[in-house]
Amino acid sequence: MSRPALPPAAEGLARLADGAVRGRYILALDQGTSSSRAIVFDRAGWPVATAQREITQYLPSPGHVEHDAEEIWESQLLVAREALTRAALTGADLQGIGITNQ
Repeated sequence: MSRPALPPAAEGLARLADGAVRGRYILALDQGTSSSRAIVFDRAGWPVATAQREITQYLPSPGHVEHDAEEIWESQLLVAREALTRAALTGADLQGIGITNQ
């Protein structure tokens, strides 16, 4: 699949005031009810790498669900690192991080 050219307006997003180009990728972190996910996107918005990890759901009563905050934090760290590793990137390659939650 070929990728469309980067729009001129988006080209400037990867440049800092000193003209140096840094952080050409975005890391998206998503926390759902059943799993933590991370996706690395390139400047054109194409996914480069993903990682996902299921989390434990506690069902104390009908219609209620609870999660362990420490497990969520640890799983988000793991999927972020895994996605960056799969993309052969480090945090220095990121321009930003987006966080979503259901």
